[in-house]
Amino acid sequence: MREERRSEPRRGLSTRVGLVLAATGIMSATVDARALADRVPDWRDTIGFGVAIALLAAASFRRPLAPALPDLRLAAARHLQPLALGALALGSPLALWIGGARTLGPALWLAVALALGAALWALADRRRAHPSDRLRRAGYAIVAIALAGASAARTLSIAGPGAVLLDAVTLAAVVVLVGLAYLRIRPALRDALAASAALAAFALLGVAYVAGTTYGNDAVAAPHQAALLLLAGRHPYASFDAAEALARFGLDPALATHLEDGGIVRGYSYPALSFLYVAPFVWAGLGDVRWLDLAVVLAIATLASRAARAGWRPMVLATVIGSEVVVRQSILAGVDPLWALLLAAAWLARRSAWSAPLLGLALADRQLAWFAFPFVLVAYAERGGARVALRRAGMALGVALLVQLPFLATAPAATLEGILAPLLAPIVSDGVGLMQLGVTDRYTPLLPRAAFTLASVAVLALLLTAAWRRARGLAGAWLAWPFVPLFFAWRSLQNYFAFMPLLALVADDEVASERSGAADAPDGPAHPH
Repeated sequence: MREERRSEPRRGLSTRVGLVLAATGIMSATVDARALADRVPDWRDTIGFGVAIALLAAASFRRPLAPALPDLRLAAARHLQPLALGALALGSPLALWIGGARTLGPALWLAVALALGAALWALADRRRAHPSDRLRRAGYAIVAIALAGASAARTLSIAGPGAVLLDAVTLAAVVVLVGLAYLRIRPALRDALAASAALAAFALLGVAYVAGTTYGNDAVAAPHQAALLLLAGRHPYASFDAAEALARFGLDPALATHLEDGGIVRGYSYPALSFLYVAPFVWAGLGDVRWLDLAVVLAIATLASRAARAGWRPMVLATVIGSEVVVRQSILAGVDPLWALLLAAAWLARRSAWSAPLLGLALADRQLAWFAFPFVLVAYAERGGARVALRRAGMALGVALLVQLPFLATAPAATLEGILAPLLAPIVSDGVGLMQLGVTDRYTPLLPRAAFTLASVAVLALLLTAAWRRARGLAGAWLAWPFVPLFFAWRSLQNYFAFMPLLALVADDEVASERSGAADAPDGPAHPH
């Protein structure tokens, strides 16, 4: 028994992972509940996302702000008790289906029952077993729950004769995951088979989403149209017109991003890499750029899981497979996820010379990466010193500027106006943040835009100060905290928070394997904190 206790994962780590899984489940349940009710975002979304973001913030400390979680007795093994809470929350979207909200096929019902039963057995089993075996069984069951939930949620958006095949594939993947959890084979092979089964089934779901639907918003039509303009020899910023882009793809003009005066944002409002990486595929004949988004999401899941220690890889996968925000925003809606892949890669490569260029490419793709930039610089300084941080900041900004430079040089006003539009243009308030309380139902007064901007800037400054002063006590904060201020912003769209759970685990050094850059940067002395 003493040997088993010494082999158990640290309670702080399992608590952090449990909180991240719980946040993923709560976001997914919030999104599914809204879709089932066929309603617009309201105060319920604010509460759901607010609770999830609070859990992610609590999970950002090496000693999480939830010391009572391991004492809830939700699992037989002490180190699995926080994970039991995470599995329970991750499975909460399934309660919407078990309650009869939608009819599921027999194969999918069986997959749901098997996944939930496997999790209950793995977590409650009181027989003696090595902690690594317990963790693996719980992890595979958690991925099975995530996959079953993702397949059940699919029925909200797509249906048809292919549903039977999709349900059968989901069931097969769940059976493989449950079987591998107890099969005694070489660990590396077992983990590879489990990840392949889960990702293959998830990829097939993504294929069904893309093949079974068409463009539904301006966020996916815009980069496609900008790429077409570039290929036609026209300036993507100076020539872009949002109404023209929506018309080209047969979308309702009401889907454009609106201004407070009733007009729309007509210019292209993203950095240049967002259409540059699309352009070669459009040139080759790709008619739906969401295929690229699906490939990027799969790449994120693969990269992040491979960078994690073996015991925690299933939990990392679950934050993608089990996230309805990722599925609905990055695959179904086609909101570009490339910035998240580049940001995760930059963090995982922070011991190498590739980190700064990858960070620069993330900055050149989407404005969301800009919020992570100062936190990553603080992490650079904490590990390698101020000179390292400044040198890497210059490299990252240089790469970002280099990508944008051809368009800045030829049409500076149109380019700057487009890129800065999300931050400076008088766009209408929208999203799932605190602003929602005053927008939809008027539960609180709708404060001026400046008040929300001030609140989000204040939260950003507070978190940056905490990251600088308390760096040694932080875990996943480096890549999770950057998006917390957006909950207080004038616009807080749900896609802003899609990758928060995954990035929280990517930035947690105890989740990462030794090969992924957990040690201090080699190119400078440790910062004296």
